[in-house]
Amino acid sequence: MRRRQWNQVLSESDVQIIRGLLGRGISQREIALGFGVAQQNISDIKRGKTWSKLPSVPVGEPESTR
Repeated sequence: MRRRQWNQVLSESDVQIIRGLLGRGISQREIALGFGVAQQNISDIKRGKTWSKLPSVPVGEPESTR
């Protein structure tokens, strides 16, 4: 994970990575620290409050089966 400035936004690929990390049981706090965002941002992604229109792609799934 890379460090960010407080005002930077997450990209679609960041959100996919975050979803994968959540699925592996990494804490929201750890993920937030790694991406330089608030824990609430991670919670909102997990609950579908934000980024809900971005389809979930299972981590490690080959591109051709999406």
